[in-house]
Parts: sequence; structure tokens; C-alpha cells
Amino acid sequence: MDELETLKLPLAAVTRIARRVMPVRLTMSPEFRQSLSHAATLFILYASTNASKIAKDQNRKTLLLRDVMQFFNDRGYMATLPPESSVRLKPPAIDTNAHCVAKPNSSTAEGESAAYF
Repeated sequence: MDELETLKLPLAAVTRIARRVMPVRLTMSPEFRQSLSHAATLFILYASTNASKIAKDQNRKTLLLRDVMQFFNDRGYMATLPPESSVRLKPPAIDTNAHCVAKPNSSTAEGESAAYF
């Protein structure tokens, strides 16, 4: 089995996210959902690899929010993202389907957050 195939995001999660951001309720074909899942997986790998390089350049083994935000800023994605403070400090809405929470980590710098999925 291809290594990328083992890292693929679940179709149900990708579909749920896509439906939440669509302006109108549209039907998504199975091919579209597969392609979207593949693209999201590739982007996450790309972003995390580049953010890891930033952390390594600063002699750290812990990937921090600021590393990801620096990657997004360096690549010009910041216009599409909420401010860093809202990403770090805003608690997740109460959602029984929530799968990701950012938690403070005692080994990170003061005021920093490490993301846990």
C-alpha cells in the first residue's frame, strides 16, 4: 500500500468540513470527495514539513503554532487565515464531532501553544 494512502484523511471528515463552508448545499460526487481528501492530505504534509523545517532551524523539536503561522505568512496565505491570537486563544465551540484541540504545553515557550490532533 502506498504510504500516502495510509495518511489519507477520512472522507467523512473532509465531506463534513466541505459542507460547512459551502455557501449552498450541493451534492459532491465520490470522485470529488476523494480528490478533495487527497488535496487536503497533500497540503497538510506540505505545511507540516515546512513548519518542521522552521522549528529545526530554531533548534527545536516541538512544532509550535508560530512555526505554522510563519510558514503561512512566508507563502502568502495569511490573508485567508484568522489572526494568530484567535487561533491560539479561541476555545473550540462545543461540538460532539470535534476532533482537534489546541492545548498549552509546559515545554513550549511562554505564551505559545502546541497543536494536538
